[in-house]
This record gives sequence, structure tokens and C-alpha cells, in this order.
Amino acid sequence: MYMESDKFIRKWERNRKMGKLLYTLLYSLFMGSSTLTGAAIASLFSGKIIFSVTIGLIIGGVIGGAVGGLIRWNTNEEKYRNLIGNDLNSKF
Repeated sequence: MYMESDKFIRKWERNRKMGKLLYTLLYSLFMGSSTLTGAAIASLFSGKIIFSVTIGLIIGGVIGGAVGGLIRWNTNEEKYRNLIGNDLNSKF
């Protein structure tokens, strides 16, 4: 358990240096591009591309990614603060 916590702390310290806005934007772009990739793969199997549906999926992915990024940021910050507090308390 300690190693997982230590790994999370190191990783989150790197991520939080970029700040909440950039983290959320990158998460949002990742979700939008993932949705675009999924739509492209689906169109390969169906043989047709429905432009309005594809654009709607991309927009939904970006908006959902932004909301998810904000939630993930807050959740990780809370976990980080709890772990740091526990680490500080256990050293004394």
C-alpha cells in the first residue's frame, strides 16, 4: 500500500505543477480525441460517416472530458492532501 501511495504522490506532484486549467484542458482534449477515434473506427465498420453525429460525439467528449478533468483534479488533490498529511503525521 505504501508503494502505491508513494507512486501516486510522485505522479500527482508532477501533474499538479501544470495547474488546474491546463490539466483540465489536456484531459478534455484527450477525451475528445478518444471520442473521435471511436467514431472513426465505428465508421470503418459501418461504411458510412454521419457528420452531425460525429461532431456531436466530439463536442460531448470534450465537454465531458472537461467536467471529468475538474472532478478528477479535485479528487486527486484531496487524496494527495490526505496522503501527505498521513506521511507527515507518521514521521513524527
